[in-house]
Amino acid sequence: MDIAVEKPSKVGIGAVTIHNSGHAGMMAYHAMRAMPHDMIGYAITGGGAIMVPTLVRFRESEQFRTLGRSLRPRCHHSFWTFRHRP
Repeated sequence: MDIAVEKPSKVGIGAVTIHNSGHAGMMAYHAMRAMPHDMIGYAITGGGAIMVPTLVRFRESEQFRTLGRSLRPRCHHSFWTFRHRP
């Protein structure tokens, strides 16, 4: 978010993305870090859905659980800052 806060002073908008990371924690914390700089912070995340599909039998669900443990979900996080210029 620090990089996203620096960019608007030069170009008007700051956008930073992160990929292949784990849990993002409390995203509101990252968005609020722009407030002391008189900016609007926008932090979003999206990750892969690893869960057992609906209505599968027990043996099939065991296969999905094993697959879920072996694969690390890929998450993508984005941090945006906007500065209003009158």
